[in-house]
Amino acid sequence: METSHQPASATSATITYRRPPWWLRSIVSRIAPRIFRDDIAMLSVRGRTSGKVRSVPVVVLRFQGERYLVTPYGEAHWVRNLRAAGGVGTLTMRGQAQPFTAVEIPPQDRQPILHAYLREYGSRPTVARTFAQIPEAADHPTFRIMETRS
Repeated sequence: METSHQPASATSATITYRRPPWWLRSIVSRIAPRIFRDDIAMLSVRGRTSGKVRSVPVVVLRFQGERYLVTPYGEAHWVRNLRAAGGVGTLTMRGQAQPFTAVEIPPQDRQPILHAYLREYGSRPTVARTFAQIPEAADHPTFRIMETRS
């Protein structure tokens, strides 16, 4: 896995992104939504540069009655796209598209959510290892999913 550190903007700190291994990006991302139907969804969000709708499989964490999107890999492209889209996207689970607005959780409030994520998904390939390599909560963007009506 390669790690890149890039400036987030002229006024903010450096962002961290750890690219998932090729097999996870290429193979698992295509079959995961069909196999793990309860917690894997397809996230669709408008691309920040192209304007085209981009889709990527994500894990939806259920924690204390809320649903969350957590990225173990840091500032993934879907994170940047979701921010640029004002948090507006669509989650498709079990064939049903659900429009939503995401609210980003401030870094100082992420720790309980990240602990729940690791308890639930830490045994999956690369998750525990990636969190060990990127231990700071600020480097794991986390969003609360707020359903919207279409």
